[in-house]
Amino acid sequence: MLNLNPDIQIQNKSIESLIKVFQSKKNVGIVSPQLVFPNGKVQHSCRRFPTYWNIFTEITFLRNLQPKSKLLNGWKMGDFYHNKEMSVDQTAGAAFLIKKKLFNELNGLDESFPMFFSDVDMCKRVKNLNLKIIYTIKSKMIHVGGSSILGYRTLLIISSSISLIKFFFKHYSSIIYLIPNLFFSLILLPIVLLRVLKNLIFPRKILQRKTL
Repeated sequence: MLNLNPDIQIQNKSIESLIKVFQSKKNVGIVSPQLVFPNGKVQHSCRRFPTYWNIFTEITFLRNLQPKSKLLNGWKMGDFYHNKEMSVDQTAGAAFLIKKKLFNELNGLDESFPMFFSDVDMCKRVKNLNLKIIYTIKSKMIHVGGSSILGYRTLLIISSSISLIKFFFKHYSSIIYLIPNLFFSLILLPIVLLRVLKNLIFPRKILQRKTL
């Protein structure tokens, strides 16, 4: 089963290459292609699963001190150049191949996430089954990136933050994580408000980014 966003442009033999990679490896749950912008620039489409620490380095901009550091930019994998095949935590939901049987066993994407993180959630559930998620450069697809949300940045900020909080409460649901989850949520909410106000005062005309 191949999941594609509407702004994905399939390249020659890109689907066949995904299938070959899937068939050549054991214990694989998902295989994703290398995504590039229309100008050919590689998109950083892989991430590690979010943790309290790497979300902290993100919202405090500590990652800007050493953007290629695993310690300070571990969530967005600043230490990975997306130039080789690798087993990763998560890949962008814009394009991925998964067996239909597995997709059905997982009950598909969790639509209770407002807009984002349903793909992250799926990757987490796949990894919980001890299956690999493979990012491969043997398959390449063009992804415009952000076209579906351009002009809706305020909604993007709010929705992505709610989804992030939901992700933590869903996958770290033990009682020992209750206080950290609540504390993290209380810290994140005023930051979200400031980002929304900033966007309303200084709206972006163009969405430009390397990571998804």
